Amino acid sequence: MFPVLPFIAAIATVSELKQAVWNDNPSLGRSFSITCTVAHAIYPIRSYSVFDDTGYCNIRATNDLSLSVGDHIRIDGRIGIDGNNWQRAFMTSAQKLGRRENPDPIETTPDQLHNVFFDNKTVAMRGIVSDIVNDEIDPMWRFLVLRHEKGSFLAAVCIADAKSDLSQLIGTTISITGTAHVMPDGGKRKFKTPQLTVATPDNIQITTPAPKDPFAVPQIPFNRHGIANFQYKSASMLSRMNRHRAEGRVIAVLKDRKLLLKTENGQTVGARIDNGPMPSIGDDIVVAGFPETDLFIIKLARAVYRKIADGTVATGESDEATELSPDFDMNTVLRENYGRLVRITGRVIAPNTSNDENIPRTITISSGKHIIPIDMTSCKENSIVPSHGDLISVTGICVINTTKWNPLDIFPRIDGFTIAPRAPGDLKNPNSLQKERLSQALSLTRRMPRQLSLPKKL
Repeated sequence: MFPVLPFIAAIATVSELKQAVWNDNPSLGRSFSITCTVAHAIYPIRSYSVFDDTGYCNIRATNDLSLSVGDHIRIDGRIGIDGNNWQRAFMTSAQKLGRRENPDPIETTPDQLHNVFFDNKTVAMRGIVSDIVNDEIDPMWRFLVLRHEKGSFLAAVCIADAKSDLSQLIGTTISITGTAHVMPDGGKRKFKTPQLTVATPDNIQITTPAPKDPFAVPQIPFNRHGIANFQYKSASMLSRMNRHRAEGRVIAVLKDRKLLLKTENGQTVGARIDNGPMPSIGDDIVVAGFPETDLFIIKLARAVYRKIADGTVATGESDEATELSPDFDMNTVLRENYGRLVRITGRVIAPNTSNDENIPRTITISSGKHIIPIDMTSCKENSIVPSHGDLISVTGICVINTTKWNPLDIFPRIDGFTIAPRAPGDLKNPNSLQKERLSQALSLTRRMPRQLSLPKKL
């Protein structure tokens, strides 16, 4: 961990230590002996933010030194390499000299968090909690996604119990205190934005509770013009907004608890549902969540819904599907058919043979040079069981596949589209489809009045 170096004077100030840690390998192995004060402590990982008159920096302890925030200490250690091959300052010993009062946390906004001036300083921020994510590689951490009028930011919260649930914070406005990490802190993840590191949930205060009625929020004004219309708002604008609601008819139910609905004025809205069993195709619902976008439609994250009376929403949508030939133009389909009914014939190349309800019901077909996923979430009991090599006709809602769905993503990329059948009958054998069309045509012919026979000319 610590290479042997020829004698070099020990680093004596916090600012010099921080600069040395960020230098290349010539600093590796250098010793430090510094008098400083503990500004912030995360005990499970022995991580401390310390400061003196010259600045702030982060150090890690090699053993349990029982330090507390406010301790005025004399520390010794060396610059070494951690398990992630990251150069750090490691504290090997600490002598307590007394207590010092820490400066008050600096009131900070997301746009200021990019300024290196705040790096490793204790800051206080506020925002609306729009999402909470569990750490997949360390169960002792939760990541809060917060919205603020000046942008979104992340807060990494260290929890004492791996089973701790912070979901009650969703929709609340909070004040949160922690250490600003403007420069990377050496973790395994590389975040787009700087983040706030919070030692304990005790450093979170709810300033405005979530509304008791989650639907008592503004309706998305699709009927407005100009910037008031959500369709004109940028991804950045949307990522700063609180919950909104939309009313519409469910046109697609997708895996991962996602759905599409069509509003009365014909707008397609997506949602990821948090509550209850999923609605069914054709249900009229009101849904409330945090506005996001995949750059094409408005989507509501962390959404809840409730049913409203059938027939409330008059979408005026046609049941006529657009036929896609095997040589269809991908650009045209993506541009014109998102949220609309399409039909295509293709050969099954990846059937889902699992009976596990927890595995999404999907198949994949090839049509011409295109590979198309079919999301069969709405087909619980399929009329046909496609096998590898089967030729099938699929009717369903066209859903653009984007690589990400997150308010902190600048530019989600498109990866083709998925077709979402509405019911088992939307998957057919092409021959049975032809017979059905012929039967419909004959039935129509029988209902037409016969032409009167005219007398022949003499």
